[in-house]
Amino acid sequence: MSKLTRPQIFIIGGVTALVFGLGGYFGLIDPALKQLDTERTRRDTRRTKADERSTAERKKKDANKQVAQAKADWNVYERRYMPDIDVSNTYSAWQDLINEQVRVLGPKMQKFLDSDKSVTKLQGSFALPAAPSDPNASLNELYVFTPGGVQVQGTFKNILSHVERWNRFDRLVLVTGLTLSGNSPNLVGQYNLQVFEYTHGDRTKAVAIPQASGGAGGAGGFGGGMMGGSGSMMGGAGMRGGGGPQMGAAMSGGGAPAGGGSAMKGGE
Repeated sequence: MSKLTRPQIFIIGGVTALVFGLGGYFGLIDPALKQLDTERTRRDTRRTKADERSTAERKKKDANKQVAQAKADWNVYERRYMPDIDVSNTYSAWQDLINEQVRVLGPKMQKFLDSDKSVTKLQGSFALPAAPSDPNASLNELYVFTPGGVQVQGTFKNILSHVERWNRFDRLVLVTGLTLSGNSPNLVGQYNLQVFEYTHGDRTKAVAIPQASGGAGGAGGFGGGMMGGSGSMMGGAGMRGGGGPQMGAAMSGGGAPAGGGSAMKGGE
């Protein structure tokens, strides 16, 4: 060592320090930096997932609000435009459907049509199909009725206003096939009507009513026994005051004229 000069000692010491420094860097500092980078990556990933979850929760919350609003809007329309037919009870739904088809919808449409004095009615007599004799047929979610066509006469403006007026009817009505002929002020407008009625309630809770096979006397199953003459079940209080013979006549004819005939007016 006595032969080493001071500069040589400094050089050897510097190299030794550098070696130990590099060893410490690669042995301690570099792994720590890599671990730090790994943790930063994990942090960024978690932050991204957290942001995505927050966005998803916000979208879900907004969607739930929209669904709730849509249900509220539908409830308003349902109360305004739909009859109260609850399909969670098979028998009462059947009664309500018969009441709607035979005694309510036709006269209601006829009265609404006749109350418009802005046009002259040339044709407009509604008829609905016979209500189902099978109670289980009342479990449909949607019923579509085509009660018939209407023909009116008036000015162009009055006929268009007359057609638009059906938007204020208290059932969901679609006007189809509107045609105009002739000259104003004696234009003739002709169109058809469709009525859409949604039921409500949980159909999965409804208990189907078994249908009996044809028995003696030609009862012909549940429908024949239930919807017969004055002694049948539907001839009494089930139709809210309608007589059995009237109901039998309305249901056996294949169509219930709107606003006319004793069958339509039996409960008034």
